Amino acid sequence: MLAFHQQLAVAVLICVFAVTLIFKRWKRKNVNYVRGPERESWLLGNMGQYFRSEAGVADAKWTAEYGNVVRLHGAFGSSALLVNDPKALQTIYNSGYKYQKHPIRRQLTKVLLGGGLTIADGEEHRLQRRINTPAFGFPETRAHVPLFIEYASKVCDLWQARLGGDDSVTIDVNVAISGATLDVIGHAAFDYEFNALNDGVTQNQLRKAISLVATKSFGAPSDLTIIFQNILEFAPEWLVSFYVNHSSLFAFGRQTRDLGMSIAKELVQGKREELRLGKGKRDIFSLLVKANETTDSKSRLSDYDLHAQMLTIITAGHETTATALSWSLFELGRRPEIQKRLRDEVNAHYNRIRETGQEIFTWSDFEKMEYLSAFTKVILFYFEGGTLCNLTLRQEAFRFHPAVSWGWRTSVIDQVLPLSRPLTTVTGEVVDSLHIPKGTSILTSISSFNRNKDVFGSDADVFNPGRFLNQKINTFGAPVGVYGNVLTFGGGTRACIGWRFALLEYQSFLTEIIRRFEFEWVPETTKIRHENVIVTVPVVEGQIERGARMPLKIRPVMSPKE
Repeated sequence: MLAFHQQLAVAVLICVFAVTLIFKRWKRKNVNYVRGPERESWLLGNMGQYFRSEAGVADAKWTAEYGNVVRLHGAFGSSALLVNDPKALQTIYNSGYKYQKHPIRRQLTKVLLGGGLTIADGEEHRLQRRINTPAFGFPETRAHVPLFIEYASKVCDLWQARLGGDDSVTIDVNVAISGATLDVIGHAAFDYEFNALNDGVTQNQLRKAISLVATKSFGAPSDLTIIFQNILEFAPEWLVSFYVNHSSLFAFGRQTRDLGMSIAKELVQGKREELRLGKGKRDIFSLLVKANETTDSKSRLSDYDLHAQMLTIITAGHETTATALSWSLFELGRRPEIQKRLRDEVNAHYNRIRETGQEIFTWSDFEKMEYLSAFTKVILFYFEGGTLCNLTLRQEAFRFHPAVSWGWRTSVIDQVLPLSRPLTTVTGEVVDSLHIPKGTSILTSISSFNRNKDVFGSDADVFNPGRFLNQKINTFGAPVGVYGNVLTFGGGTRACIGWRFALLEYQSFLTEIIRRFEFEWVPETTKIRHENVIVTVPVVEGQIERGARMPLKIRPVMSPKE
């Protein structure tokens, strides 16, 4: 932790850069002609309202009032754009690297992950994606389905043991699911045993750290934290990096990163030795190391980049899936009629495959369950490729509860942003495109796009898997998301490389769990909020220090032997 005089020195240095760069920013064209809410204060702008609100709430309020593009205030009169217009988002996500990761977002993520594919841009991102791609192909991914189902069954067995002889019990479903998905990523990605499901959240140090790092680092930001972030808009990226790497606010994040990187270092050494001895395996990280070792020396990732990539896979590959499953059970507990329809479809298909001698679902079985497909899309992620057929129940789950509610980009050149729906400016002029000056800060509103009524219908604010069965999704000729036109898995150049893995893991867990248990809300469930901490996690209101939680009552619907 920096001493007070050191923190003061950092603040003074930031202010010096701010004064210098404010003048430069005011000299160039801006986006002040776009309508938006009044600022909270000269230093906070609207960012306190945005980052302290429940994920998606401010987005929904402002886009309903001002349109699909909203001007937000930063510090000292600076501006940012909040965007949920389909054509505008399609342009942002599919323009190569003309809209890059915002330096502040990049450095905040780097605190947790060290580096990796989610942080890189330009040629570095191209290189990392090329080396990572072979490990995430469809043949490689579908081979993991038996592993997914094995650990889903272990979760159910654990919950069955918790029941004892009782008819029902209230548990935090996120605990076991998070442990199981960490174990899955350990086996599938690294051929490594975390033993997180058996040890519990308090015993496995990496799991404990990951479960708390987002809320500890980014939860409930103070006015001072937001003001610092606003001022850093004017600072060069090296100064942003210095701040996040020395501020006490991110100390826990740095400790978590260092713990993960130490494990990664051991694994990289082991994978290299296996390759040297001709014993290379088919887990994701072995394929990644092999691809890196066989590329030309100038294009290889450094050891540090490999370590960071492993930490990225661990974090993005288990916690987001666990969170999505928790939100799914949240919705099923609230809507027993949807829960019953899903369970009936899963059981009917399970009975059919059992008659043929098949013991567990395969990836192709999931595609045959239309309501399962629809439900999924409303809850969770970003997906790449694919069409709208046979993607119904899972679609609604991914749409309604995206793992990340917003993205943060910056325009690297002056450019024009086309719009799907005309926008009325502060002067009353109606425009169908916006001039975006170089350096413009853009918040891509994933949560509000996923509930855009022009795209998903007049009932877009309602959890309704049937929309993906009964209606055509309006893409305005410019599909945005890579899976069912929902933006949860991103799109374009930076679309989530592990979307197939996430989808099949999610379906494997959900089908096994819904066959064996019923879910019901308890009083504490009504206090769940979508906490905006880079990722969107469920927390009980007033208990953010306890991290992600999802308390529900569970009741068995069949014995484990059935």
